[in-house]
Parts: sequence; structure tokens; C-alpha cells
Amino acid sequence: MGSRDVSIDALLAKARVQIEQIRGEYERSLAAQTVDPALRVDIKNACENLRSALDYLPTDIRERYCPGAPRGVFY
Repeated sequence: MGSRDVSIDALLAKARVQIEQIRGEYERSLAAQTVDPALRVDIKNACENLRSALDYLPTDIRERYCPGAPRGVFY
């Protein structure tokens, strides 16, 4: 397993834990009829981790399907 795969797995594992925590906080918010601003930050952070995992895709696609293609501006 390459270092990218390890990084992706770590990001996804962290996001799973974050989503479970968010679920609990969300249930408490429903009961309290208010959304804690910290919950919004937690949701943003979980989404950022998921996006980071997705950011690896362009490089993987280029390496797998266009190995001779030059690296672009972002990849």
C-alpha cells in the first residue's frame, strides 16, 4: 500500500469518527432546539477531511490512465 493509500485511509477513518460524534451532537441539538456553533465547526472539519481524501483522486487517475501525461498545474 502506497503512502497515498495510507493517507486516504487515515482521512476516511478520521471522518468516520467525526461523523459519529456529529451525529450525537446533532441529536442533542434537535432536543435542545438550538445548534451549537461548535457543531458547525465539527461538520466543516469532517467535510474538509473528506475533501482531502478526494483530492488524491486526480493524481491517481492521471498515474493509472495517463501515465505519460505531464503533471498539470494542480497535479
